[in-house]
Amino acid sequence: VSKKNKWGYLDEKMKLQIPYQYQAAESFENNLAVVKKNELYGIINKKNKVIADFKYNAIERIPSTNYYLVTINDKKGILDNLGNIIISSEWDSIAFVSRTILRAEKNNKVAYYNLITHKYIWQEDPF
Repeated sequence: VSKKNKWGYLDEKMKLQIPYQYQAAESFENNLAVVKKNELYGIINKKNKVIADFKYNAIERIPSTNYYLVTINDKKGILDNLGNIIISSEWDSIAFVSRTILRAEKNNKVAYYNLITHKYIWQEDPF
């Protein structure tokens, strides 16, 4: 809910659970929500505990996965649903080939990355 251009969260009984403090707030999914504070994005849980620090220019939930696409200064990376950095924000672009395989570009080079094994499947030399 919004009040005076700040966002917070109500419970089912319409009681304020998370105070009005965010510039933007998405719905909770799997007990996590992407929120914006001081012009940067982070991820919180339903107890308002910060899961991913407010240091990202953008955070996008990847549907049907436990991952988030994050952006810092136009560079892309991946976080998991615990806020762990799976891939640091150094890639120019990231696209999901499947739920667990990424196609990434950096400096006009392409690589494929497996989110399960945390290893490159293939990469242009040098990547």
